[in-house]
Amino acid sequence: MCATTLACMGLLEALSKLADEAEDALDELHYFMIQDQLDGNQEAAADLGDGLHGHALHGHHAARHTIGNWLPYFSCPRMQDDDSVAVVTSNPHSVTQSDSGNGGGHVGKLKFDRVVMSNKIRSVIERIHNLCDPVSYLLNKIPNATTVVTTKRSPTGSTVSQDKLFGRSAIFDKTVNMLTGVTYQTETLSVLPIVGPGEHQPIDDDVLQGLHPPNNIRVLGIINPGGTAGPSWLCGDISIKKLESLHLEGVSWSTLPSFEQLSNLSKVTFRNIVGMRLFGPGVGGVTERSFTHLKEIVFEDMPELVEWVGGPSSHMFSRLESIKIKDCPFLSSFPFLECSDVFTNLCTLDIEKCPALSLFPLMPHTSTLTYVRVENDGSKLLYNGKELSINGYTRPLAFHKMDTVEVLKIRDVSHVTLSDLQELNCLRNIHFIRCDDVFSVGLADTVLLPSVQDIRMQQLQITGELFSRVLSSFPALSHLTVTVCENLTLLPVEGGGLSDLRVLQYFRATCCEKLFCQWPMGEVGGGAHAIKPFPTSLRKLDIFCDKSMQSMGLLSNLTSLTSLILRTCTKLTMDGFNPLMTVNLKELSIDNMHHDEGDSTAGNLLSMIARSKLMRAGSFQLEELYVDSISGVLTAPICSHLAATLRTLLFSNDQRMTIFTEEQEQVLQLLTSLQYLSFCDCPNLQSFPRGLRGLSSLKRLEISSCDKFRSLPPKEGFPTSLEQLAVYFCTPEAIEQARKLEEADPWFSVDIIGT
Repeated sequence: MCATTLACMGLLEALSKLADEAEDALDELHYFMIQDQLDGNQEAAADLGDGLHGHALHGHHAARHTIGNWLPYFSCPRMQDDDSVAVVTSNPHSVTQSDSGNGGGHVGKLKFDRVVMSNKIRSVIERIHNLCDPVSYLLNKIPNATTVVTTKRSPTGSTVSQDKLFGRSAIFDKTVNMLTGVTYQTETLSVLPIVGPGEHQPIDDDVLQGLHPPNNIRVLGIINPGGTAGPSWLCGDISIKKLESLHLEGVSWSTLPSFEQLSNLSKVTFRNIVGMRLFGPGVGGVTERSFTHLKEIVFEDMPELVEWVGGPSSHMFSRLESIKIKDCPFLSSFPFLECSDVFTNLCTLDIEKCPALSLFPLMPHTSTLTYVRVENDGSKLLYNGKELSINGYTRPLAFHKMDTVEVLKIRDVSHVTLSDLQELNCLRNIHFIRCDDVFSVGLADTVLLPSVQDIRMQQLQITGELFSRVLSSFPALSHLTVTVCENLTLLPVEGGGLSDLRVLQYFRATCCEKLFCQWPMGEVGGGAHAIKPFPTSLRKLDIFCDKSMQSMGLLSNLTSLTSLILRTCTKLTMDGFNPLMTVNLKELSIDNMHHDEGDSTAGNLLSMIARSKLMRAGSFQLEELYVDSISGVLTAPICSHLAATLRTLLFSNDQRMTIFTEEQEQVLQLLTSLQYLSFCDCPNLQSFPRGLRGLSSLKRLEISSCDKFRSLPPKEGFPTSLEQLAVYFCTPEAIEQARKLEEADPWFSVDIIGT
């Protein structure tokens, strides 16, 4: 691009900024014209038609006309007209000084200063005209710089004939009509937020006094207004008596509104009210006749509030449906604590970070109360009708009034027993965390919870015998998870394991290292009287980190399994393995490398399956396979059988694999349905197998934490179906190759972690 063109573009950019300044000046003028209409005078509009307004409009049109005709030549986007108008009230200390830096809030009318406005408009026009001649000169120097532009504005000449900015008259009139008629889009104006400059920017009290809203206002919010006294229309002889909702925030008034006069008030919010220590009858504008229709009250961020007075007058709050109190550190009492029976309409009780509030009554006190949250100093009670969470909460609970609860979470409590839970007729799911007393106190054989289907136990000290007794209370249990229950053992006696849970379909155990310590050979007894730890109904089994599991014979009766996950069970052997347990498997994950022996349970299992008669259509149709033996999978019998179904293949912790043999690379090509292939924590693996391009369905390929992996194929070596390549925490050589591959802009994304 030639120097002349560059210079012209720079001047046009400067001209565009000046046009914006001219439009800002017009916005200010329109504000004063609207204010004239509202006040019924002509202070700002007396001679604007052919005076200030005309000059500003001429400058704005001239700049936009020039820019609009010539910027398309430089392939720049055409600037669009802004047909909107903003009416803003701001801090009176920033009168028409838009560059003063004052943030401003809605605190009063601006004062019109003709001299300031005249100087501002004159300055903008002079700077626009100073740029027009150089722009025209440079445009004549540019060959073929001829552009025909059709504008939607009225033609611009040396004089201005119209008295309103093009496109704004309709909006101008609509704005005035809405404000003067107290309507907005055919509805009565009912909401008015008044936001001041903040507590640290005091303003005159008469500013808020002057913002008198219409008498039929229904919702009013006053936030950080500054000043020391409230307006008379709210705190004196109240004129807005139809008010239904009031939000006061950041006020430090000596007198609060006379709430007795606001008989229609149904919601009130107090937030950060300076000096409010007490609230109730006889305090701060509240009388016995106040709040006769109040349904919702909020106290939030009230550091000085000590007491919400109730006592004999608590009935005046009996219509309340919602109480929310948050961040009131010294509040020690409110009427609900003293006489909860009066609050028969209460539906929502929300208490947060109010540590001095502790003596809560029996909750929920009525079936009407369907939402309760009490969260203080690490303890929490949450009830919403469907879910109940008790975390360190020690106050009494009315379980018989929570019969709609379906999900229960109990943590660090000692006052709840299993018998109490019989009241929850709809209970489906229970999560027990560090709450052994729930089971140890008065557990009777007659306790039954027939609706419960899913139980999770975490960090319990429960032992085998008690565990069996507890589970007998849940005849419909289908999902059971135990996590970090270090003393838990399954007893090898009739009813000592889980075999009596006839409908159990899912069992997961994590870090319960003694679970099978009394089952060394996989079963007790023999023949028809053999005892197994799991029922034949089980569909999914997931055991992680259990050294006590030593034999696959423990699982030999589980021929209905669709998912089997055995990870970090380092002493597991194939003793007693029944190939029939793999017939219905869709997901198989075994990662139990015996590092000392260099042996793999997964490799042995797959080898036994390959030698069995299971390799027939309809059986062992795996979709996901996660194993620690690459060589155990990459055999012709296994890969050919899984070719049509296997979608995910993850290799992890294979200690022996270094490079792929030619036979392994060939059988890998059989997996034509494979979409996700991953190699993780294989410390001796050096490269991907060749022939990856032949995996026509592969979408994600991953290599992670393989310390000797150094070689990536060029982008032509990856399948065209690939969407993402991930290289995580490998050698610097592999990371560098991945970055170069990314720079080559392949059709797939490259995700890299490491240096």
